[in-house]
Amino acid sequence: MVLHKVSPLLPESESNRPSFVPKVVSIGPYHHGDPRLAAMEPYKIQASKEYGVAACKMVRGMAESVRKMYEIDPDNEMDPNKFADMLFHDACFVVHFISYYRNLPDPSRKPAAMDRPDYQSSTQGSTTTGQAASSEGFVVRDLFLLENQLPYTVLKTVVSVKNSLSFDEDLQKFIGNVSHNNDKERAKDVVTRAAGTDNAKYPDEYRIDMSGVHAEHLLDMLHQMLINPETCYGGGTPAEDGWDTLKFRSVMELTEAGIKFKPNKIGNLTDVKYKGGCLRGTVSLPRMIIDDSTKSNFLNLMALEMCPKGKRGYGVTSYICLLDNLIDHADDVRELRKRNVLVNFLGSDEQVADLFNELATDRTPHPNAYRDTITGIHNHLKNPYKVTFATTINTHFNTPWSIVATVAATAGLALSAVQAGYAVKQG
Repeated sequence: MVLHKVSPLLPESESNRPSFVPKVVSIGPYHHGDPRLAAMEPYKIQASKEYGVAACKMVRGMAESVRKMYEIDPDNEMDPNKFADMLFHDACFVVHFISYYRNLPDPSRKPAAMDRPDYQSSTQGSTTTGQAASSEGFVVRDLFLLENQLPYTVLKTVVSVKNSLSFDEDLQKFIGNVSHNNDKERAKDVVTRAAGTDNAKYPDEYRIDMSGVHAEHLLDMLHQMLINPETCYGGGTPAEDGWDTLKFRSVMELTEAGIKFKPNKIGNLTDVKYKGGCLRGTVSLPRMIIDDSTKSNFLNLMALEMCPKGKRGYGVTSYICLLDNLIDHADDVRELRKRNVLVNFLGSDEQVADLFNELATDRTPHPNAYRDTITGIHNHLKNPYKVTFATTINTHFNTPWSIVATVAATAGLALSAVQAGYAVKQG
């Protein structure tokens, strides 16, 4: 296992660079020693006191093998003893914070180190909505940066000393909340496989071989919570009407062509489906909360997918490209909000549209991603009856006044026809 740095291809934009850098806490060696993050160091030491000498000895015993997992510049290599101390303190802090995060609704159960007033003041300023909506939001954000990861085995080593049976549940809630995925069984599956405490397996027909792959760290767990390769990649060769041949229309254009959008119950990004009807079609998309953490999370998940020799595929990248095709302007975001597919805590609808357009810049989806959905949309657009029906409805029945006018006009024509027929009959 290698804990990679961010590919130099990703931070090309100046606006992207801050999304890969921690704001309040460094975890691991890549940002250790940054003076901007020094204020959190005393609280790491405070948290480590809960786990004692036994945990320290166990972590120090694995420090040398863990150090080889990082891409550390030989010229800036850390002293082995300092690395071992850093590894122990960082691991204790992460485990401690996850437990603290679970107990946020009940202040009486906060772990001591996190309950101190000076800790609270050290992280003031977070505005991350949809996660903690409090001073802890920046810490949550920092724990899911690619360059801010510890091997999950180190976290489990610390937990094992206290024999804490609740940590897996704490972690399930933590990952579930960050991913905005309400699939509790999937959260349990991801955590138990990473811990090696269950025989839970992925289905056999994955297009990408995930058999036996356990989450390597927290960001990897988040990726597994959001991406299910079975529902993202269809079997066989790429669809004839795939990404290369089908030019998506935007949400508003598809709506005018008779395709409506609705939210899925589960938050997997790969759970995108098209369902056709006699005259209309429906595309179901995962319900997504857009807030200050969205850009950072998605950029780091895409950075994870770009790591060399990775087996994760390009599920997140493909979904971002899908949304980029669907969202051109603020009106498209507004329609998805109206359908409860997007929940906008970021700002204006224009900001959300710009966000996805920026995230997808120079990104390439998996050629077989969302094959069935793309084919369904394309077949709908090729059907002149469905498109004509939708256009007629949208033109003549899109507002109460247009309905009244159409009904009145139709009634007037009918009356004229009756009068004309009567006049002919009398003549």
